[in-house]
Amino acid sequence: MDTAGEMAEWSSKNSLSFVADMEAEWKKQGATVSRLSSAEQATYMTKIAPLGDQMLGGHKNEQIREMYGILKASAKKHEKM
Repeated sequence: MDTAGEMAEWSSKNSLSFVADMEAEWKKQGATVSRLSSAEQATYMTKIAPLGDQMLGGHKNEQIREMYGILKASAKKHEKM
């Protein structure tokens, strides 16, 4: 793999394949795989978002606080409209 784009494509494809394989195995063992609706996902994210700020934004390690700020800025920049 020569580029970051190729790596991203490869990892995305393999991650999705891994998830599909694990879901199939869980179902084979009798489990039910459920997904949150869009509204439930939004509610969940609203409720847990403050935890990241508390745990990482206020972390005693300055590097962790800085990296968390970078991560949040990047997520906001790439947020779906």
